[in-house]
Amino acid sequence: ADAERVAVVNAAFARRWFADGSALDRRVELAGEPRRIIGVVGDTVEQANWGGFGLLDRPPAAIIPVAQTGARMPLYHTWFSPNFVVRGVAGARVSEAAIAQAVAAVDPALPVARFRTPVEVRHAALAMPRFMAALVGTVGALALLLAAIGVYGMVRQAVVARTREFGVRLALGATPAGLAGSALSPVLRALAMGAAVGLVGAWAGARGLASLLHGVPAHDAVALSVAFAVVAVVVIAAAMLPARRVARLDPVLA
Repeated sequence: ADAERVAVVNAAFARRWFADGSALDRRVELAGEPRRIIGVVGDTVEQANWGGFGLLDRPPAAIIPVAQTGARMPLYHTWFSPNFVVRGVAGARVSEAAIAQAVAAVDPALPVARFRTPVEVRHAALAMPRFMAALVGTVGALALLLAAIGVYGMVRQAVVARTREFGVRLALGATPAGLAGSALSPVLRALAMGAAVGLVGAWAGARGLASLLHGVPAHDAVALSVAFAVVAVVVIAAAMLPARRVARLDPVLA
């Protein structure tokens, strides 16, 4: 408590507040006091707000010795439950018993709310983002299914409407493959135009989604390419099912 006021900051803090990114031995004001930065550590992933609904980010952070917090720490503990990170050589359950005994030795009336491993903390923090990702993925799959049904119905209706035309063209020497291509060509043109508009829109709108992503860049060419490939395969497959009827047409009956 009587030593020089110091702090340890993370790399995001150094990048944010120092132009050259070098924070070591710099002086900053933290917790109402000027402090000297004695160390820089890696960034940690945190949620932007409370309740498990926050976005994941790596914000600037500073760490100060608990003995140098003054009167602010008791007030903090009045509103929040303090968390202690303990590293032990024994298993998790053995460590829990040892921690509980150590706390009781200091103050038998001090309650210990719960023990959690780092893996459990990470899973709890990612539970809501994973749920939202699964929800958005389900909605996207339903949209893709509706698009496939629509394309199938559109091509089937076009084939039925042009049945007599296809019969005449077959009688005059057209090949079934050529007629199937004629039925598919409007779909392929619409797919090309839709893909162009969709990819441009996705690339332009990705910046607005950057805060929702963790560990994935907003402009991820692989993700965009896979999305386009999935849509293209589904659309072409949905269109080919009714287009194949052209190859089985009897010109006389048509």
